[in-house]
Amino acid sequence: MLREFAVEPALLGEWNEFRYLHEKFGVQRARMIALFPKKWPRMVYESATGFTEMQRKRLEEWLARKDKFLVPGGRDYDVADDWLHSAELAHERHPFHAILATTNPRGHEKILLSHGDPLENEPLFDCSHEDFMPRKPEEFVATSGLLLRCSRQIIFVDPHVRANDRWGEALSAMFGCIHPEATVRYCSIDSPQGIEKDFRLGELRKKWPRFIPKGKVLEFILLGKDTGMDTHNRFILTERGGIKFAWGLDASNDGSKDVVNVMAEGTHAAMFDEYYNFSGRSVLERFEIIGSKNS
Repeated sequence: MLREFAVEPALLGEWNEFRYLHEKFGVQRARMIALFPKKWPRMVYESATGFTEMQRKRLEEWLARKDKFLVPGGRDYDVADDWLHSAELAHERHPFHAILATTNPRGHEKILLSHGDPLENEPLFDCSHEDFMPRKPEEFVATSGLLLRCSRQIIFVDPHVRANDRWGEALSAMFGCIHPEATVRYCSIDSPQGIEKDFRLGELRKKWPRFIPKGKVLEFILLGKDTGMDTHNRFILTERGGIKFAWGLDASNDGSKDVVNVMAEGTHAAMFDEYYNFSGRSVLERFEIIGSKNS
């Protein structure tokens, strides 16, 4: 659902292109920019030689918010003085969704040129905020993997999670995208009560370690039903943005599909606050599950 673009630094060094493009990226736009190479922000800044003082300030402010739109590239930068050639070579090994550049001398099919033409008319640039998703482990990765890979605070929210394989297999697949230093939390809601609730939490403690990488810690939190907000929808929330799942975070593997949405900025901020700071929620149970799954 989120797409990763390579963007030539020199393209953003042209004021008209920067003014047009800089608001087109971020989780809420479903488009992210690859950090390619690691010095990409400095390359953008150094290319903006024709900017006025006010324009350069706008560029500096945008680059200061780079965590909103940049994702770690993890690709080799092969040709030191040729960004476009390096991007094309990197694409062969680990494809970008598309490459935005100032020129396309080799006629590469994945390169988009702007130069005043609305990129929204280009199919490669048209990234949907809503889509159907088959409920399979690999599809959870395809939908949320880029967001998980670039985030360091991750919260799964499923009011009715169970310890069985349907939830565990989806969680296990998504853990493969999560950075080793990221903190991971799983929130559920207090339902049902009494012995059945205790049994459900006991099953999570017993069964879920085998779905989590060895030594990795997942914090499980059971919250009270005291916010007044509907507790049906499921979410993946991070400090960068969020994805809403209309039906569940379990892999049914029965051919069914879910409708998934990239969350709007304001909605995401409210939900992240609710499940990170527990605003409007009481914490009933809180414990750690330590993974035992070998790579």
